[in-house]
Amino acid sequence: SDASQFANGSLGANYRLTPKWSANISLFPGGGGATDWTYSRTGGIGAGETSQSQDRMIRLRMFMGQISTAYKYTDKLSVGLGLIVSKQDLITNSLDNAFNKAKGGTPGTKDNMLGAGGQIGAVWAPNKKVSLALSYRSQVYHQGIDTYYNIFNGPINTPSQWSAGLAFKPWKGADIAIDTRFINWKGVDSIGSSPQTDGGFGWKNQWAWYAGIQQRLMGDKLTLRAGWAYAKSPIDETHVFANVLLPAIVEHHFNIGASYKLPWNKTEIGFSSYYAPVVTLTDTGNGDAFSQNGKGTKFSHYQYGAQLSVKKTF
Repeated sequence: SDASQFANGSLGANYRLTPKWSANISLFPGGGGATDWTYSRTGGIGAGETSQSQDRMIRLRMFMGQISTAYKYTDKLSVGLGLIVSKQDLITNSLDNAFNKAKGGTPGTKDNMLGAGGQIGAVWAPNKKVSLALSYRSQVYHQGIDTYYNIFNGPINTPSQWSAGLAFKPWKGADIAIDTRFINWKGVDSIGSSPQTDGGFGWKNQWAWYAGIQQRLMGDKLTLRAGWAYAKSPIDETHVFANVLLPAIVEHHFNIGASYKLPWNKTEIGFSSYYAPVVTLTDTGNGDAFSQNGKGTKFSHYQYGAQLSVKKTF
């Protein structure tokens, strides 16, 4: 695939309203992806297509904003509530599960969809060295698709998620965090339903695991960070052909980063990078008709990226 580079960024601001209340606003990427293959997945069959021009590319972009508030119930317990808004756009020339091209317009037209959802969470710190967190994020529900209504069998919602985490301070200047998250892809029809019969992509639910450590040095001016994340691919060996345009199969992520507090204006600069090693998946042909006819279909996926950051305290 030639779709290999993406630029993104995030922005956030937090303000303490009272000793117990605070407010936050944040803007951040919400997911998505893109592929642009040289050849059509279906070899130009279906919908009267006799060329390689169809069923070889997709681009889904999503950007989100969240307005949230937190309340410090006691010195040990804080709770928070957030409203999420989302903007998606979609371009594709994919065919549907009956090998028809887009019925709502011309393939390659950009569709725009708005969405909204919510999040609630709590943090409990029984002492100064340990804290526990629990949160729930609803689906972010999006508008239906116009041009590609037959390609996707419903809105492309982001899945609901449960998260739990533990953070502790094992020695001076150090923080270690361990988190887990359940991602309910099966609850999103357009992604989790069966490819052949329902027009979905057959994604499975995921359990994701995260671990990270940071060490503050030089009187807390310099912070070094490292982390790891793992989630088994939501795509299995019987749904490879169905997901050629959405090959989200990377499993391990490794990241490092650092930040430094500048000696003026309460400003902190930072850098981070990540690498997701290559994963290769081949369709066994033991699934539905898509899998049987697409037996031997193989793709590989890896990712890497970097980020610069600036933090300002007022």
